[in-house]
Amino acid sequence: MTIRPANAQATSGQIAMIGAKELVLTGIRGTLEVNMGGELKTVEAGSSYRLEVESEESGPDGQVPVGAARKHRRYLWYVAPTVAVVAVVVIWRALVSPCLP
Repeated sequence: MTIRPANAQATSGQIAMIGAKELVLTGIRGTLEVNMGGELKTVEAGSSYRLEVESEESGPDGQVPVGAARKHRRYLWYVAPTVAVVAVVVIWRALVSPCLP
């Protein structure tokens, strides 16, 4: 899905999440162009367009597979401690005076 200005004019819009798979795009200024699955829609300023989004990771019943959630949690278990260690080393190196023996 892509959302972009329909022409070279200044354009703005607002996206509101209604549900897990439902969005509402409202044109605030200018004309927006929405391309979703080969279907092209135009949203004028002051009008709205409801989008039903299907996740690429979703299974046959629309649920996200359990393995995807586990991979995300496992990723956080590695990234968070790594960022913490790097931050501590950087702060320690910044605070240590080069003049001390």
